[in-house]
Amino acid sequence: GYAYTWFTLGSTPGTYQVTAEAIGTTFSQTFTAEATAPILSRLEVQGENRQSVFVGKRITTPLEVRVLDTDNEPVADVRVTFAVVSDSTGTARPLTRYVQSNTIGLAATYFKALSPGTIWVDATVGDLPPVRFMLIAAFPPARLVKISGDAQAGDLGAPLKEAFVVEVLDKDGDPVSGTTVRFAVTAGGGTLSATSAMTDSEGRAETLLTLGWERGINSVRASVTGLDAVTFNTNIDPVIRVGPANRPVMYWIDGGMLYRLAGAEVERIAARANDVAVDTAGGKVYWTAQTGANAGTINKANLDGTNAQVLRELRSVPFGIAYDRANGKLYLANSQNRIQRINVDGTGFEYNFIPNVSAPMSIAVASGKVYWTDAAGNVQYANTEGTKVVRPIAVGATAIGSIAVGSRKVYWTEQTGPNGGRVRSANLDGSGVENAFTMKAVPYGITVDTAAGKVYWSDGAGN
Repeated sequence: GYAYTWFTLGSTPGTYQVTAEAIGTTFSQTFTAEATAPILSRLEVQGENRQSVFVGKRITTPLEVRVLDTDNEPVADVRVTFAVVSDSTGTARPLTRYVQSNTIGLAATYFKALSPGTIWVDATVGDLPPVRFMLIAAFPPARLVKISGDAQAGDLGAPLKEAFVVEVLDKDGDPVSGTTVRFAVTAGGGTLSATSAMTDSEGRAETLLTLGWERGINSVRASVTGLDAVTFNTNIDPVIRVGPANRPVMYWIDGGMLYRLAGAEVERIAARANDVAVDTAGGKVYWTAQTGANAGTINKANLDGTNAQVLRELRSVPFGIAYDRANGKLYLANSQNRIQRINVDGTGFEYNFIPNVSAPMSIAVASGKVYWTDAAGNVQYANTEGTKVVRPIAVGATAIGSIAVGSRKVYWTEQTGPNGGRVRSANLDGSGVENAFTMKAVPYGITVDTAAGKVYWSDGAGN
């Protein structure tokens, strides 16, 4: 037979009454409750009690406190006084404001500084200990200047040695702290260690650029809202360590682009390439390119990249390409698990030269044999004529990069760890597999300069 309810007391002290009536009867009962004023305990700062502000502009974040009682509960309708108690400049506008705490005990006010310097504002309620806010006022930014890092040079894909550093100054030439500087790459690609940074106590902010994969000028713009931006420029050039007398013409693929080193000049041959083969005697360079999810091209050009043309369009993605000088043919490894063959003039395309090959990648040809690597870490070969029986050379390597033939040997690269690899070699018949050399980087493309007895490869360290 019980019925009950809860009653929340009003916001003012005093006696409250609640009457309960049984509907349809004359029975009633009155309850009384006494509300006493809460005992205030402390003020609590909300947010930051230290801010950087600009002279003449209202702060964006208010000075805010919460009033709490002895039960650590917020107290409403309490008058909080905000007052400037100290001003290092002596010229700030005096501030005394009275703010009533809201239903969740919060009281807040805004402030505007009239001159640069340090200003302290106290929030007080009766005899409670005050809380103090510190405002560091400065003139707003007037100028953005470059300090260091401009006009560096570096290698493709490598981080620069020096950061790009800027400084934000006010109208008097003094540094402005707490200002957001935004950095953006505007040319040449690459990535930044920070795309925005806050200026420090000296008004400075910085970012470090890891260069892109396109040779030429790599540019980064630094900007602050309302100010003229500044631009840093970096020249992306490789460091050539092989003397001209010992340096053959070289081709390589970097970031999907085909390059040539002729003398001391780096030249871009094609904007898109998967693999490259060179006919030095015939004066032609051939490369494969992906043009769609399941499409690609075989391309050719003069050695200097002129007279570039598509030799054949493919309905598969071509990966490795190799040139067979003895027979005037090109060999391809494609995404449809096939080794294919075509004449260098684009005729005689053999779609199923060697079908049902497991994910072939890099390819080489010499002495009547075609060699290839696959995604499963295998090196295999077959005769270029006759039975074309596939035979293994190496099986189950961690990760194989590229393959090349020269000086009566077949060479291929292997990754042995996150930052390590090796070049292995074998006789042309697959016998005599051995480690040629190891390195503290992951090797990728490889080729052999038979005339000079040299092996060249590229690696993940940008060499």
